[in-house]
Amino acid sequence: SVAEATEDEYRRYLLGRIMQIVQSDFPPPTWQIFEQVAIKGRPGVDVAREFGVSVNAVYLGRSRVLARLREGFA
Repeated sequence: SVAEATEDEYRRYLLGRIMQIVQSDFPPPTWQIFEQVAIKGRPGVDVAREFGVSVNAVYLGRSRVLARLREGFA
């Protein structure tokens, strides 16, 4: 229905806006790592190798960004 389409568009807009705001809270490499792992679904080990960080650092960064995004919806 039109109402559902409008609701979906609004949610996508809100998510995009929150992501823009949250992105400014993190150094560019942290955000890029988050995008690679959480959005594009790449394996952490590959992203860690590409960015020259530990796998643990990849998942810690992802967790910090996700926690901040969740705050945006609270």
